[in-house]
Amino acid sequence: MRATVTDATALQAVTIADLAAYLRATGWAGQTVQGRPCTAWTRANGGGETFELEVPARADFLDYPRRISEALTTVSVAESRSQLEILQDIRRAQVDVLRVRLEGPTLATGRLPLDGGSRVVARVRDALLAAACAVVEPRPSFATRKPDAAMAFVRAARLAPPEMGSHVVLVEAPLPPNLQVPLADGITEEPFERRTTLLLARALQRVHSAANTAAATGDAAPFLDGAPEGLSSNLCDAVAEILTDSGASTVTFAQSWATSRPVPLGTPNQTRFLEADAPFLRAGARVLRERGPQVDFEIEGQIIRLDSEAPEAGGVATVAATVDGRIRRVKVRLDAADYQVAISAHGDGQMFACEGELVKEGGSLVLKTPRRVVTRGEG
Repeated sequence: MRATVTDATALQAVTIADLAAYLRATGWAGQTVQGRPCTAWTRANGGGETFELEVPARADFLDYPRRISEALTTVSVAESRSQLEILQDIRRAQVDVLRVRLEGPTLATGRLPLDGGSRVVARVRDALLAAACAVVEPRPSFATRKPDAAMAFVRAARLAPPEMGSHVVLVEAPLPPNLQVPLADGITEEPFERRTTLLLARALQRVHSAANTAAATGDAAPFLDGAPEGLSSNLCDAVAEILTDSGASTVTFAQSWATSRPVPLGTPNQTRFLEADAPFLRAGARVLRERGPQVDFEIEGQIIRLDSEAPEAGGVATVAATVDGRIRRVKVRLDAADYQVAISAHGDGQMFACEGELVKEGGSLVLKTPRRVVTRGEG
């Protein structure tokens, strides 16, 4: 016997848009009913059966929960599935879902220490943000300033209630309604949100492959060659830190896709990392940061040295700033106006901040094309 949904609150929470998106994606055809405030949906099954249901036009009708219950009953019969399963799919008809499953002897109860759990959630966010940044522009490494579109994506993502079993971080990425008009060549452009979740799935596979190759051969090339596919130092670090912060022996990234937007055949749905992968992921992240420039990198710190033969024409400031989690000396060549800001910060004991392109030249770190040069507070 299949479970039925009788909770009026749960039925009321079903939105018309989500139900319509689910019905369209699963082969139902809908049309408005002349003179009646509803949409009639029909679906023909392979056995010659035709199923019909009606969806009210507004959710504030007094009998809305009952009408949704009737629709669920019909869909359940047509699909030979539980109403509970169908209800969950309807709620996520316009949502891509990322499940990060943590497993290991210390996680048998499905619980994490509070500090470790908060760090894991933050690193899951970092993984999503890395993928969103790569959609805007693939790079080996993303610095402190992230693209607006990428930040908007992670702000819209939702942390969903956990599921039964081992500890699972569940994130929902809402997609816009599928109302796009096909382009001239017949291809419909995917929205930014779907391009991000697709790229994350593929990039995780590339990260996994690069870690395995590095472990077997010591070759860093798979890391260096993976940027066009979304592999970045940020994504490598995020996966490595999820492994270590959680204490898990395995971490599995599993994705399910909004039924309103089918994904291409061959799209990966799951990638599994082992505890032993973490050191290679960190090493790969370090190589990616060191080999390529970090664009829009922001530094902030105390100026420990000023060098100039003619201060009125500019000079070089050496700043003690945090890079890759530790204090490093960063040289910044400044024009006349910005060099005066540096002189003032150094004399007054203030923090000095700017952003630019961080590169490694010889054994030194250099911030090129500095901009947004400011002082912050007192040292």
